[in-house]
Amino acid sequence: MESSSFTTTSRPTFVQHDNAAMDNVGFQDNPKQMVMLEKGERLLYADNVKKWSGNSFFADSRTLVVTTENIYNFKKEKAQRKIPFELLTGISLSMQGTKNEFVIHVKN
Repeated sequence: MESSSFTTTSRPTFVQHDNAAMDNVGFQDNPKQMVMLEKGERLLYADNVKKWSGNSFFADSRTLVVTTENIYNFKKEKAQRKIPFELLTGISLSMQGTKNEFVIHVKN
């Protein structure tokens, strides 16, 4: 099982569009990114996060995008990874402190 740890970068300020997505980064306003979604997918949530991989001491800035079909990990305007919901084995949320950390667990 593979895992990636994420930390939200700030408290969200919500931008609501007609389809009621929580788009905290203006993802829907960027046609270059929206075209990367599969046909028929709807955006549910988008926000900037810090991605921690394995034993790394450094975090990468990413945009986490949740749609009706997949979870995407964008670096700048390029999709780094697409995770279909069928491959999710769980999501763990840290309850320590105020770091807002979570881990997405994926089948290999």
